[in-house]
Amino acid sequence: MIILPFGPVPDQPSVESTTAPKRKAATEVTINTAESFLRMGLEIQQQQRLLKYRYRVHPDPEPHLYVRLHNARVAIEEHLVEFRHLQQFYMPQLESLLPWDVRRIFYDYHEGENVALFLPSELLDRQQRNNSCVPGLAELEAGLRDIEVQDAQYQIDLLTIKVSASAHILKKTVADLKSRDKHQSYLNKARDRRALWRSKQKYAEEAAEILRS
Repeated sequence: MIILPFGPVPDQPSVESTTAPKRKAATEVTINTAESFLRMGLEIQQQQRLLKYRYRVHPDPEPHLYVRLHNARVAIEEHLVEFRHLQQFYMPQLESLLPWDVRRIFYDYHEGENVALFLPSELLDRQQRNNSCVPGLAELEAGLRDIEVQDAQYQIDLLTIKVSASAHILKKTVADLKSRDKHQSYLNKARDRRALWRSKQKYAEEAAEILRS
């Protein structure tokens, strides 16, 4: 259990407020804390990672897929607006410590999958990190990154089993072209998903190392 050295942001909307049903009881509304702020950032990074992958795989998407990709991009941009708002409370000095050319585009959310969040781990200079964040924020992110590494390893292990099983089945379906295509597609998707989890794991490991340096 992580004990936070600071409380929730007063009178701020819930992280879930943009999507929560209006009938939701007041007692169920999520309270913004440093941990929920960081988790929101980690989730945005994951959505950015997935969307960049999908654009790379589908550089010229069909109309129906284009709409889905566009909607995913809009959703990221909307979350970035809320994230930047909360960032003012948990990283109050960040903007003033960034170079002018970065400050100029700090609130530009165009192509949200490419927008830098400037979480503590993205500030390579330790002094800048300490001056930008409320006390304990970097340590809290390091703990969340450790959890990301463990979760990613679990998913990697599962997908490795699926990849191995699919490859084994594929060898037995040489004569059945339709079945072979189906299993080849499944195998390719499993490999791609595993590669994404490995990318996330590597990023989390590097982020934790930076935060503890």
